[in-house]
Amino acid sequence: MIKDIVSQLKDELLGSITLRVEILESEIFEKAETNNKLSKQIEDMNLRLKDKEDENEMLKRTIKAKETANDFRFNDIEQYSKRSNIKIDGLQDKENETTLETADKVIELLNRHITEFKLNRDDIDIAHRIGPFNSRKSRPIIMKMISRMTKTKIMRNANALRTLKDPVYVNDHLTKRNTTILACVRKKQRDIVVSTWSRERNVYYRDVNEIVHKVNQDQYQYWLDLPWPST
Repeated sequence: MIKDIVSQLKDELLGSITLRVEILESEIFEKAETNNKLSKQIEDMNLRLKDKEDENEMLKRTIKAKETANDFRFNDIEQYSKRSNIKIDGLQDKENETTLETADKVIELLNRHITEFKLNRDDIDIAHRIGPFNSRKSRPIIMKMISRMTKTKIMRNANALRTLKDPVYVNDHLTKRNTTILACVRKKQRDIVVSTWSRERNVYYRDVNEIVHKVNQDQYQYWLDLPWPST
């Protein structure tokens, strides 16, 4: 009798344990399924996020390229607006100098040092100094010519003015960007670059082998990225 009762209790207990184990196994399986689904969802979200990051990076590169292209375009437009201008450095300055006095100084200088050249006020749209007067340094002059042919003749004879006792430097009136490029080319590779100049809105340099190079727009960033010399 007792043996039967014990046996029955064992069977009931075993059945209860088995049922509980089965329930736990079912719950574990369901949780594993849920975890797998969540992992898949997370993986899908990560992939979508990566795609978005790639799209954003591509968009940034596209915007940067367009900004660079626009910068070049605006620089070209600005430089084109200065196509008739000449920048003159080194010509003696005085306080309260008028635009007519500035023009007359330039006319006298050029007529005296350029052979068979007769410049007069009618050839000049305007000539003026840049910046406030400084007794220790002559201000640059910007001169806008009426005729591009007259400007070209002046530029072709500009080297003669550099050899004067008090040198005068005549150059194109460059944009800020082109002025920076010219400075980079002149100063950053002195072991290669012998001389630099600008003509007709372009920057040029002569190397140690006496070869002349034109600096194209696609080379600008190269020169800008070069380090400035330490001395």
